[in-house]
Amino acid sequence: MSRVRTLLAFLLFAGAGFAAHRSVVPATEAVRSVDIGRILDEYQPLADRFQQMRSFYQARGQALSERADQLRAQQGELQQLDEHSSEYQRRRALLQVAQQALEQEAEYWAGEQRRATDALLAEGVRMVHEACAVYGERSGVSAILMQPGDLPELDGTGQAIRDLENRWVIWTHPDHDVTDEVLAVLREIGPQVGGASTEPTQD
Repeated sequence: MSRVRTLLAFLLFAGAGFAAHRSVVPATEAVRSVDIGRILDEYQPLADRFQQMRSFYQARGQALSERADQLRAQQGELQQLDEHSSEYQRRRALLQVAQQALEQEAEYWAGEQRRATDALLAEGVRMVHEACAVYGERSGVSAILMQPGDLPELDGTGQAIRDLENRWVIWTHPDHDVTDEVLAVLREIGPQVGGASTEPTQD
């Protein structure tokens, strides 16, 4: 959820314009909350896109792993040669080039996977914002908060303290959870929501 919270900080004010073109039910004093992580997990179109993305990059990773196995086998064959021979020198140079190329390609695909994951997660959070805005307009609640989730464990690194300091909400009453209602709205309006590209920039 830490990545979700970072993206929410970026998107905090994005929801301000959602209601500009719609009529809004008069507000009450009610405040509700949603579990964004559960919505992202249970909204099937988004879950399907995450699975497609994972399958794509897992296939890339498997192909790279097989190439690494081949290079290790070549390394073993190289050790059988006389290190002073021209054949040894030639094959060692080719092997070094192949290993460097493999490392560069692995770094590229790791970066592409991070980019695709961030883009899809940001799109999912944006859709939750839109669904919350629609639900809020229909129900007349005064605010919808993000549930804070479980407390982080103190690990001695200071990250847990930073996570606690960055919490916008400390506690929400479980009776005021409208996650199911917002999820229903998202399923209703989801097909109207555009999708962020998760395709790599090159094959």
